[in-house]
Amino acid sequence: MKKNLLNLVVVFLAVFALNACKSTDTPEAVAEKYLKHVANQEWAEAKKLGTESTQNMLDMISGFGGEAQKVDVKIEDMNCNVEGDEAECTYKENGEEGIINLVKVDGKWLVDQKKEMGDDMLSDDDLWGDDDWDDEWEDEAYFEEEIEVVEDLVEEVID
Repeated sequence: MKKNLLNLVVVFLAVFALNACKSTDTPEAVAEKYLKHVANQEWAEAKKLGTESTQNMLDMISGFGGEAQKVDVKIEDMNCNVEGDEAECTYKENGEEGIINLVKVDGKWLVDQKKEMGDDMLSDDDLWGDDDWDDEWEDEAYFEEEIEVVEDLVEEVID
């Protein structure tokens, strides 16, 4: 009887130890959960996994509104390089490569994205379709031609 009880305790401890090794607070696990929440516009859940600067960035992004849709996002090849309390993770999201930074705060890994890092999430290409319009607006000759056209139209209207 004691031997059976001892075997049961050993099995229980082994199962407990194996589950403890599969921590959900690794940089890889936190980064993947965060990316999935962001992809699905689950801002409150994503904010729980981020630093204060990340939370501020998410507030800004969520302010754009829109309907939240469930997205089947595929995160692959998550690989985190940990140095002390900082981690840089590379991954592929639906085939596109990305980088995300995490920091360890009070023993817990948190995503650390700043507003300037959010440029990847809200690029000109995403908002406007492409960035060819940038080239036109930066071209001074383009402005001069447009000004002349407008001046001509104004003169015609006045006359």
